[in-house]
Amino acid sequence: MKKRFQTFVRRVFIIILLIGGFLFFQANDMTITNYTYESDKVPQGFQGYKILQLTDLHSNLFGKDNVRLLREIEKVNPDIIAVTGDMMNSLRDDGAVFLQLAEQLVKRYPVYYIDGNHELIVKLKSKRGEHQYYSTYIDRLEQLGVHIVNDKSVTLSRGEDKILLTGLDIPLIFYSDKDADIGAYEFNQSYVEQKIGQATDDLFHLLLVHNPDYFPVYEQWGANLVLAGHHHGGMIRIPFMGGLIGQNGKFELFPTYSAGEFIENETTMYVGRGLGNYSINLRLFNRPELVVVTLKR
Repeated sequence: MKKRFQTFVRRVFIIILLIGGFLFFQANDMTITNYTYESDKVPQGFQGYKILQLTDLHSNLFGKDNVRLLREIEKVNPDIIAVTGDMMNSLRDDGAVFLQLAEQLVKRYPVYYIDGNHELIVKLKSKRGEHQYYSTYIDRLEQLGVHIVNDKSVTLSRGEDKILLTGLDIPLIFYSDKDADIGAYEFNQSYVEQKIGQATDDLFHLLLVHNPDYFPVYEQWGANLVLAGHHHGGMIRIPFMGGLIGQNGKFELFPTYSAGEFIENETTMYVGRGLGNYSINLRLFNRPELVVVTLKR
């Protein structure tokens, strides 16, 4: 009887080790997802143009000083890097991990950055006088040469051809309540146009957002290509069903835009699964992800 019990305990211990090892692998082994965006609206000069998206790092480290992450980015050798928010955590994080990473990235690539909800929470805490992390963090990014594009547009040029990269800063209220309004504002096309202006037909529009849940509004605004993150792939991905848990501040099952490619009329959105986690470092069938989009005409 004693021998049987010891055998049982050993087997349970081995199973626990195997499960723990698998979960560790799932949370720390990076994958690259490649998309080809093909449209006759892509300017000829941007044929083969590679955009690498970083999203939801949450101050995670892939090796010392993020050496593994840097190595994977170097393999891709993108034309630009689009950072779609949540590089830091809202719990007393000064952003040092991404600052160190950005210092290396800007030596080789143009980097464009928008805030996610965690940067906005840090910003709110700074306004309350709890700390000054946000302003110090953003100032340092700009000193390094990172382009902060919150509610701003930047023209990208290749020869005589141009595309317009725009970043949309989404207030925190629109993360916690998707039906909210701010005074007279609802999250609709008119609201977006007040923040970033109207989309014009004569330019290709690349829109960077953190929250993918307003995809129909981004399409109405006139974006050709949208890059988003936020939901961490749903944390646990269930085959044929998608991501399980959303990240909108309330328990949300099976968010519509947890990860992957979404198309509505003439607009395509790619949602990255992100590179880190907030609070619980849990990923199942949902490895950390770099997204690479290659433009094709």
